[in-house]
Amino acid sequence: MNRTDFRQKNLGVKRATGGRSSGVLWAAAGFTLIEMAVVVVIAGIIISIVASVLPSLVQSSKVKKARAILENADNALQGYAIANYRLPFADSGTDGEEDTGVYVGNLPYRTLGLLSGTDTWGNNIKYGVYEDLTATTTN
Repeated sequence: MNRTDFRQKNLGVKRATGGRSSGVLWAAAGFTLIEMAVVVVIAGIIISIVASVLPSLVQSSKVKKARAILENADNALQGYAIANYRLPFADSGTDGEEDTGVYVGNLPYRTLGLLSGTDTWGNNIKYGVYEDLTATTTN
């Protein structure tokens, strides 16, 4: 058995027979350039689909979290009103404490017992209250 016969039998190498008989050997196993291009195109399509859907999923989760934060603030305001018979004044700064006489500003989150006065995007939650709702009423 010569070297060519050994390659043909054991390595899956065949002699090219198309067109001219050039005697060039080629491997029967492996991927062609066209097959590799098809795989790259399919991978690109999958990546582009994932890349277009991912930002909307992130945005959707942030909106859900922001709604939960606002609902929590609403519940805290209702609890404060029930306990103190009034609503808190707004916070003129960012310390989270109510400032007497301030009706429009940031949410007084510390006064309400909340951990933070910011939304999902890091912005301060704005708060406004009517003057009559900050005065205690006696019955």
